[in-house]
Amino acid sequence: MFHRIFICEDDPIQLLSLKQYVANYSAFHERDFSVSLATQMPEEIQKFVETFAVKGGIYFLDIDLGVGHINGLELAEWIRKHDAEAKISFITTHNEMVSKVVSRHIECLSFIYKDDNIENIHNEISYSLNEAQRRIDAIEKSNERQLSYRIGHDEYFVNFSQLLFLKVSDITHRLVLTARNEQTEFYGTISEYAEKYPELLQIDRSCLVNSENIVSFDARTRKLFLKDDIVLEVSRRNVRNVRKALEKRKDVQ
Repeated sequence: MFHRIFICEDDPIQLLSLKQYVANYSAFHERDFSVSLATQMPEEIQKFVETFAVKGGIYFLDIDLGVGHINGLELAEWIRKHDAEAKISFITTHNEMVSKVVSRHIECLSFIYKDDNIENIHNEISYSLNEAQRRIDAIEKSNERQLSYRIGHDEYFVNFSQLLFLKVSDITHRLVLTARNEQTEFYGTISEYAEKYPELLQIDRSCLVNSENIVSFDARTRKLFLKDDIVLEVSRRNVRNVRKALEKRKDVQ
C-alpha cells in the first residue's frame, strides 16, 4: 500500500528540490511512499484530497504561500478536518511561526527552515518521513487481524502474524493453540474455528494452520514446514487444497 505525499511550496526551485529529495529518499529506503502532488497552489491540494478522499496522507506545507492564497496554517487546519490521520510538517523561514502552530493546536511532525543548510533540511525531511512511517506501522499493527478464544469468562486474543496452528486436544471438546510466543488450551471445535476464520487452512480433520506462517511444503512426503521449525503432516485428501492455497504465495516452495 502506497502512502501519498503532498508538497505545497510557493518557491518553484525549493518545490522541485523537496520533491526530488523525498522521491530519492523513499526509493533508497524502500518506503511505500509516493509523491502524489507537488504544487505551489494550496487549492490543488484541497481538490485532490476531496476528490480522492485521502486518508493518512503525509504533507509538507510552506506556511507563507503568497498573496491571494490561504496560508499553510489554514491549509493544515483544512486538511485536519478532511484527513484526520494526516502527518504534517511545516516549511518556514520564521521561528515565530512555531508559536502560531502551537497556539492554533495544529499537531505537526517537524519544522523545516528554508534558510538552514541543506544537510539540516534533509535531516528534518528524513525525520518527518521516518516518524510518519513509525506512526503508520503503529496504526496498521493495532488494526491487525486477531483470533479470539475464551478461557472461563475471560476472552483472549492472538495476532494472526503470531498464530501458527490450532489442533484438537487429547481432551474432548478442547483445542490447543500454538503461536510463536505462546501455547494454550481452551474449549472449542475445529469446525467452529474453520467457519469463524475461513482464512485458516485445514490440513486434516483435526488441524487448522495459518498459511501466513508456512515456510514450505513437500507434497511427496506431505510434510508442511512452519516457522519455529514446526513440521506437520497433511492428510492425502487435503494435499490439493494446501498446494492451491500456497500457489498465491511466491515465497513458499
